Amino acid sequence: PAGHAGTTAFTATAAAPATATAAAAAAAAGSGDAFVAVIQSAAGAAGQVAAAAGTAAKVGGAAPCLFAYDGRWYLLVSTGAGWSTGPLQLFVSDSSDLCGASWSQLKHATAGPDAGSGFDSSPAFVLSYRFGGPSQGAAGGGCSQPSCLPIYFGDRWNSKGPGSVGNASYVWLPLVPAAGSAGSAALQLLNPGGPWRISDYQQPAPST
Repeated sequence: PAGHAGTTAFTATAAAPATATAAAAAAAAGSGDAFVAVIQSAAGAAGQVAAAAGTAAKVGGAAPCLFAYDGRWYLLVSTGAGWSTGPLQLFVSDSSDLCGASWSQLKHATAGPDAGSGFDSSPAFVLSYRFGGPSQGAAGGGCSQPSCLPIYFGDRWNSKGPGSVGNASYVWLPLVPAAGSAGSAALQLLNPGGPWRISDYQQPAPST
């Protein structure tokens, strides 16, 4: 959407997709090739992770976190290094297929107190919380509005001083459509500035 997507776009060099699906693995079980099929499937998934890491390297980011939402892939990275935190960057793909997807940076990726420091955290993972339980999720296990809320989990390594891994904690924050955006693609990591509940961000189902 205008005002939120960056002007710089690039194409990820993704690995080839998995050569075996769950169905293929099941079919191969009778011929003794199930193990090979599982390994091929795992290799495809590893290729996707490697592609995400390569994309993060292209933009100069660390701690890449890849997640899917509303038919697109998102890549969240930190500009910090080592134990240090830094502003977070968020990129969105133009396709549900990671292989060869083009990516654009979202300008207003974070909002709220401590947004400039990445909320004093580095990305760990994003949890797709489905309102009403797993059965309410999108087809194929995807996460989409209004049935799902992506939740950011960030590592806060320095809660008791630099390098204090034993005292590390997590930061949990919601990812919501950016204020003023025309569609859901411009997600924004929001710090409400105080306690929050998942139900605070449950959107009403569209009227029929």
